[in-house]
Amino acid sequence: MVLKFFAWNAEEFERSVEGFNRMGGALAGACAVLALTMGLLALRNRDLVAVLFGLTVLLMLRVAAFNSGWDMQWLGMDIPISIIMPLLRATLPLAAITQTALFIILFRQELHNLRLYRPTVIACATFGLLLLWSPFADHAEFLRTWWLMTAPGAAWLLYVLVRVVGRTKDRSAQLYALALAVTMSGVIAEIAYFMGLWDTRVSASLLGVLVGSAINAAAVAERLYTERARAIESQKRELAALREKEDNFQSSPIALFVFDADGGLRHFNLAFKRFLNLIAPQHPSSSSDICWNNIFGHVRPLAQLPETGMLESARLEFPAAALAEAKPLYLDLNWTRDGTEIRGSVQDVTDRELAKQAMQRLINHDQLTGVLNVHGLLELTNETRQENSPTNYSLALVDLARFESINELFGHEAGDVVLKSFARRLDGHCQTGELVARVGADTFVVYFPNRSIEDAAKRIRDIAVACTNFPIAVGGKAVAVSVCVGVVCQSGTLGLEQAIGVSLRTTQRAKRKRSGSVTIALETPESLSQYLNEKRLLGRIVDRLPTENFFQVMQPIVNIRHPRRKFAAEALIRMRADNGEIIPPSQFIAAAERNGMMPEIDRWTLRTACEWLNAHRGKLDGLEYLTVNVSGVSLNDVQFHADVRTMLADFPVEARKICFEITESIAVSDIEATTRFTEQLRSMGARVALDDFGAGYTSFGYLRTIPAEILKIDGEIIKSVATDPSSTAILRAIRDIASDLGMRCVAEYVANFDTLRALRELDIDYGQGFALCRPVDPSSLLSATCSADLIADAEVVRYLDLQAGRAFTTQHLRMTAT
Repeated sequence: MVLKFFAWNAEEFERSVEGFNRMGGALAGACAVLALTMGLLALRNRDLVAVLFGLTVLLMLRVAAFNSGWDMQWLGMDIPISIIMPLLRATLPLAAITQTALFIILFRQELHNLRLYRPTVIACATFGLLLLWSPFADHAEFLRTWWLMTAPGAAWLLYVLVRVVGRTKDRSAQLYALALAVTMSGVIAEIAYFMGLWDTRVSASLLGVLVGSAINAAAVAERLYTERARAIESQKRELAALREKEDNFQSSPIALFVFDADGGLRHFNLAFKRFLNLIAPQHPSSSSDICWNNIFGHVRPLAQLPETGMLESARLEFPAAALAEAKPLYLDLNWTRDGTEIRGSVQDVTDRELAKQAMQRLINHDQLTGVLNVHGLLELTNETRQENSPTNYSLALVDLARFESINELFGHEAGDVVLKSFARRLDGHCQTGELVARVGADTFVVYFPNRSIEDAAKRIRDIAVACTNFPIAVGGKAVAVSVCVGVVCQSGTLGLEQAIGVSLRTTQRAKRKRSGSVTIALETPESLSQYLNEKRLLGRIVDRLPTENFFQVMQPIVNIRHPRRKFAAEALIRMRADNGEIIPPSQFIAAAERNGMMPEIDRWTLRTACEWLNAHRGKLDGLEYLTVNVSGVSLNDVQFHADVRTMLADFPVEARKICFEITESIAVSDIEATTRFTEQLRSMGARVALDDFGAGYTSFGYLRTIPAEILKIDGEIIKSVATDPSSTAILRAIRDIASDLGMRCVAEYVANFDTLRALRELDIDYGQGFALCRPVDPSSLLSATCSADLIADAEVVRYLDLQAGRAFTTQHLRMTAT
């Protein structure tokens, strides 16, 4: 330790003390004022950096006071000797902490980039531990520890300072670094002075604090200037953003507005002003005279606007007449209320609404005639029923008779003219509430609300007569039209689509009895019941075919020429409802045909028949063949053909007993396809029968092409064979042709003994009908050895046996005579 002594006389010593106190007081006061100024600025701007700047100046000034011997006084006040040492121990680490914390804040990003942030924070924390220890530490031991920590700490801070200061572009940070360097230089000079390394009469640490404080003040001023410049720039940006926002607000094509809480118009753009001039030119030009209730009160009064902040909307419609414009005006009003103001917009959606209406018209109206289509009728009648709640309504389905012939004779353009003219007549004769819709190519529906079926029938007759009284002019020609009408009444059980379905059936009845220009048929309970049953069945099979409810019965085909020879049978499908009742085939077959499921039914029928033949192969010696029906859809289904071949290959023995029944009308519609299919069947051992032969398509020429073995004669011919000579002649001709071609004939619908006797006299081979045998359970065929075993009526058996015996005797006598 170096001790320095100065010798003065009393006068010089007094002058030295006075000068020392004056200089120290002036410096201390100046630094204190500077620190106070920084503190006030920091509080005013809420700036932590300025607070740390001021605190650093005070603490470093206090350190300089200790180094220069002013530790006994502070700003003219004596400091008690008892707290000088604890105050020194607290001041030293607190000054280090303040300096390091300020350094970390100013150079945070640079420290992170150099990966020096964590070590610097650790150094600051170490001084914090020293601060916590200072109240309890021995003074000499504390100072020793302090100097041991200060030397590496100062070296570390200088090292970091050198690396960081070149990277920052913040002038206040650079000035702070310079102030820190100056302050530390003063401390180091003071240490060198006490170590005898140099000699001076000026306190180096005090001078360093003074210069450093001045530089710190410059750093704070620079920081304030920078912050002010940033604030000004931020304000400029905000003002520019506000101007841009206002420009966007004013230039927006959507009308924007702001009303105050009392409903007065506070702010609006040019589009809203144009909107006001358009809908209400009489409104005052001053916005202060316009309020919410004047403009939008009819939509929602101000008092009813909820203060929820939720977005609400409404559609405003202004008729063209009210605006003296060529088209109406449609606007979308949107608003929200937050308690202090009402903000919203008004958007012109006229073009979109008109386009929507045009599209809706395209959707709901028939493009050719301009009347409603089915969709439009459903939409409009739903709205009508909701508004008026009619208890019932009636429908009249109007079908233009022989419309196909108009197209064939005059061309499709003429047909279109007829349709448009007739639709105009039909619509023109309807009264208010009555609706016309086109539901088919030549079919219209007239909807009569709140009318009974009788009233509707009378009304549609008057309309139809008025529409058909005069021919329609087409290209200089007059085309007379006639109609068939089906009328149904809906009283709660039918929807509109179902009522149209029922009316189609009713119209078919009108077509069958057509006479004159107007023919009308009314719905009957039977036709309605049949339609509803079919709809229920269709609902059941729409997803899948309920094969678990199917079963087969056999309709015997009796050899009426030789009753003691083998018999045949037809496999018939039946369906059992969930309650056990038997559903008539006409119902579920019709439903399956409408739903495109006939190929699946035909597959089930064929496979079930093959499996039954296979299961009872040893008990069917009396069965010659078993017929299964093939629908028209299946006959034209290539996949069905492949499935049939696969099944016949799976049951090669049973295939020789299978006979496929193909309806004559379907067979002749595509003779080539039918021929290919039947040849494939015969090549696998199966037989082919032409069903309903003679039902209107008979042409004996195609019999040479289709390789059929059996002709099943249509029941309409069989029913009248006992009473109608022409039917007898037709049947005889069919029999002769079939015999010459090596085919056998089966007469269907043998309903009574007279018919049977006529068939036997004509030497028809087989008969099928209730007069011979009703459909039976398949097990009944297992015990039968010949046709006679299946005939229920013993008198019929005796008659057929007698006729067969006579035929045998006659044939024997002829052979003997020969």
